Amino acid sequence: MTAHEILSRIRWDVDFTWEDNVFEMDVVDRPAGIVTITITPDDLEIMDKFGVELWVDEEADAEQPALIPLHRIREIRRKSGEVVWKREKTA
Repeated sequence: MTAHEILSRIRWDVDFTWEDNVFEMDVVDRPAGIVTITITPDDLEIMDKFGVELWVDEEADAEQPALIPLHRIREIRRKSGEVVWKREKTA
């Protein structure tokens, strides 16, 4: 399963998100390293198979959501800690 597929399930599959509806996503941010972003199904606006739009920092004065490339997502887990998707390591 790809990051795009799991984000689509979080967004649209009610049976998948019934438990707590809150997920954490580890994303590679070049200056900061690995950053954890808390997301809910309503936060996701999937653009295409290359990236996802998220309002990452509600207190920032951003006029538009941040575009997070899917290749930067390393792990997605429920708030409880259960990993639902993890990027396979490449050689």
